[in-house]
Amino acid sequence: MLVTAQIIQDKKLQREVCAVYTNGAMVASPMLKWFKEHAQQYDFVLIRDPDEAGRSWENHLKDALADGKPITLTPPDHLDPDEAFLSGWWPSGI
Repeated sequence: MLVTAQIIQDKKLQREVCAVYTNGAMVASPMLKWFKEHAQQYDFVLIRDPDEAGRSWENHLKDALADGKPITLTPPDHLDPDEAFLSGWWPSGI
């Protein structure tokens, strides 16, 4: 999360992009409720871990964001998002 926040700052994207860390595969219900209530207010790009826990996390958030149109990305080379960001990867279009 801190790596992502630093890259957002380095790229001067603070006004357009916000990183939200959901802490694990089981997203807490208050957070899921917030995502559901704001599904159509924001464009969500979900960047998940490449493992089974990442798929579970993605499914929870996609269910909450069903009224919106989230984009899901998986970093290259089976890297966790922070590892991918540190290696120079950044999703195009963000």
